Amino acid sequence: MKIILIFLSASIFLFSAAWPDYDPSKMPEGLIDSILSAGQRQADILNDMVFDATLTQKKLDGDGELKEIKEYKKRIYARKYDDGWRVYEEFLEYIKDGEVQSAEVLAEEAEKKRQEKEKRGNRDLTFELTEPFKMLYTGLYNLRWRGVSDEKIGGYECYIIDIEAREESDSLINATYFVDTATYHIVRADFQPAKLAKGLMFKMKEFDMSMHYEPYDDDIWLPRRFHITGKGKAALFINVSFEIEELYTDPVINSGLDDSMFDKSD
Repeated sequence: MKIILIFLSASIFLFSAAWPDYDPSKMPEGLIDSILSAGQRQADILNDMVFDATLTQKKLDGDGELKEIKEYKKRIYARKYDDGWRVYEEFLEYIKDGEVQSAEVLAEEAEKKRQEKEKRGNRDLTFELTEPFKMLYTGLYNLRWRGVSDEKIGGYECYIIDIEAREESDSLINATYFVDTATYHIVRADFQPAKLAKGLMFKMKEFDMSMHYEPYDDDIWLPRRFHITGKGKAALFINVSFEIEELYTDPVINSGLDDSMFDKSD
């Protein structure tokens, strides 16, 4: 552990040359280490999670007017394995423009939502947002310290830290972190892929994500809200805008979820 911290400190020193706005003398000593320690304490405790969730998707036309509203009620089960988290989503209800849809349509929409999540790299409530701070990734990012927030974020006084990927890659992110000054847990992270998806039929112009957390107890902070906004251009130069919000409620942790619920072949 001491070796890791030494290399972290060395990496942070090198960041100052790569990003002139970064001034390590102004950042609280050991801040990055404290963020990682808070995340590790949580990782050591947390084995599985269950949430009730409501996902709302709004589609806008080219003038920004609301075109369609979809709402999904579901229950999310997540369990930690040696190779990471696995998630099973039980879709319970699908409402389109205020009307409850049939079970058949619900099943079709559930599959579409799973495919959409895969396209964004399975960045969901289990996405480990401390990864860019870890030793394995420090060479891939620049880091900038921005002080303490003028206003409370989610009711908490927060440190503000920016990270920027050194290369354009859809496996990396650019992000702004708001970190609780008392516990060093992430209160909110606003992030985007370092490279936006482009295809023959669709070109993404903007894709912004935001994950909000709240304390479950002294050591565990759980996701509360996941928000996405996106803009792109489809075939025939049709502009597409959308907004997605997923709210997580009634969390239950370490209930001993059965292994049969999760497909480990992925």
